[in-house]
Amino acid sequence: MSFSLNHIDILFNFIIFLFWVRLWKESVRSLQLNPYTEATKRMTGPVFRALSFPGIGTAVFAVLFVLVLISFRAFAYPEALNGSQDSAWRIIIGFHVASAKMTTIYGRIGFSLFSFISFLFHFHALELIVSLSNMNAPGTYASDFLSWLFRPLSGISYKSKFFILLIFGAFLAFVLDTINHGHVLSLALSVSSIPRYLISGLAGINTGLILIKYAVFGIIIASWIGLLTGSFQTMAVAKDWLDFLLYPFLRRFKIQIGPLDLTPLLAILALDFLYKAIKMLLFLTIKLL
Repeated sequence: MSFSLNHIDILFNFIIFLFWVRLWKESVRSLQLNPYTEATKRMTGPVFRALSFPGIGTAVFAVLFVLVLISFRAFAYPEALNGSQDSAWRIIIGFHVASAKMTTIYGRIGFSLFSFISFLFHFHALELIVSLSNMNAPGTYASDFLSWLFRPLSGISYKSKFFILLIFGAFLAFVLDTINHGHVLSLALSVSSIPRYLISGLAGINTGLILIKYAVFGIIIASWIGLLTGSFQTMAVAKDWLDFLLYPFLRRFKIQIGPLDLTPLLAILALDFLYKAIKMLLFLTIKLL
């Protein structure tokens, strides 16, 4: 599999996200007690210490640095603006897709900002699904870290969070539609397309399932590396996150043959099937509109 511009875009959004989480008020005690929040803070700590100025708070510096990274990406992707199908810088929300074809400075920066916003939407969809599946699970470092990571929405109810993401996803689909048309859509066309935007919002939330699948697969690879290298810390971290992400499967469908635990494989297959089934159902629904 080739390493495309969109893969680089995802990695860049992860870097921006590390500074984004520093915007919100932190509990020093929780950071000291939770190894994951502490590790996240250490990743960005050197940048804050080296570049921040006296009198500028952490949140203000985080905002400035996020804007700098978003602007830097806008000018680092000149090849994304050539409009070719293979190299186009694309954003996908459900069944709506738009490619970066803007040649103005503001157009590039706007598309870079929108890329990070869509990243936040999909990441929050992942958190919503994981939190719903772990409603009755005991608290762990992983669950506390996830709540810390997705502030400020982590404190609201699941139902409210779902409707916020649904409306937000529909709005993002509308923006992608506007980008494709090159101008703001008429009121009549926008209103008539609301059901399609909402379905794309649902499909965007559904993407959280496939993100969980990729996360589980990556953690399994990390656990194998830890086993081969004799890194007990890597294996312990991998087990902690697998137990957290796979809580519903481990509670009801745990499959173990001797020392071999097949539950993660079952989870990957189930997540893939569920994602494709829901996507197909939403696709058939949008075709009927």
